[in-house]
Amino acid sequence: MDFLKHCLTGADLQAECYYRLKLLSIESYLEYRHKNCRFDMIIPKGNKIIAIIEFKAYRRSHSNLRSGNTKQFKKYSSYGIPVIYCKGKDEIDQTINQIKQLFYHIHS
Repeated sequence: MDFLKHCLTGADLQAECYYRLKLLSIESYLEYRHKNCRFDMIIPKGNKIIAIIEFKAYRRSHSNLRSGNTKQFKKYSSYGIPVIYCKGKDEIDQTINQIKQLFYHIHS
């Protein structure tokens, strides 16, 4: 079978972000379930979740995601925890920086 390179998937983005956070000794959990939600990634600190990270391998809903005009964003935001969207390989560095800011500025 021939390998055909395709664009990155949400799982590829999750794996890269998880790896980079691991190098920084920042704990993260993938596919975390809580009640009727499944978050792509959560960042705990102590016994609190300090961020929800969602990965999208497409830019289709870019403006809707940024404005919070999606059902998912509204549902996840109702927990009172920052929701960060990473929508492609070029946003991983920015996502890691946002996580670092939250992680190092929130007391457990």
